[in-house]
Amino acid sequence: MPSRPRFAAVILASAAMSLGLAAGCSSPASQEATTGGSASTGKTPASVADPHGKDTSKTADSGAKSSTQTGPGSGSPAPDPCQVLTKDIAAAALGVAVKEPPRTFTNGPSNSCVWSSASGKRATVQLTLFTDAARKDAGYDDSKKQLGGRDITGIGDRAFYGGGQLQVRKGDWYLAILLGTSGGQPTDDQLRTVANAVLANLG
Repeated sequence: MPSRPRFAAVILASAAMSLGLAAGCSSPASQEATTGGSASTGKTPASVADPHGKDTSKTADSGAKSSTQTGPGSGSPAPDPCQVLTKDIAAAALGVAVKEPPRTFTNGPSNSCVWSSASGKRATVQLTLFTDAARKDAGYDDSKKQLGGRDITGIGDRAFYGGGQLQVRKGDWYLAILLGTSGGQPTDDQLRTVANAVLANLG
């Protein structure tokens, strides 16, 4: 089992990779990837690799099945994040039409889905589901400390916003949402709307 600092590092690495991917979905894949920055200034990596060096970046098809990683406490496959953050939820969160198919990737104990604007505007929303149930509380607490997160009420059991992302705990679920538009940082109400819609789909 990974130590608390290591698990937190995996979460932060996933978020950093996510920030670069989500913010630059409308730019060519040949552009140089970044490893951090705000959700409105990153660039698209050409691919996303897992810790073992295997390229796991892919485009989700409309009939995507559940992930092979196990869901929290159930022993069943974890849900496909693109079936939790649906096209309708993504479009409502961004206020614009989104293009299909979305982009998915895996980074260690996490699965992510990214939707971007169909018009080419710099607008993206991403959901990351963390699948290591044994380390979720430690990862959340360590990430909040490292990101300087501030609590947001009305979302799940616990939620904070920091480092350009919303992280949420509800029951056994641990997830992160990045909402990036050209209009700047999202409001707390925008974050609540998309997060609660996602949590409703998780049950």
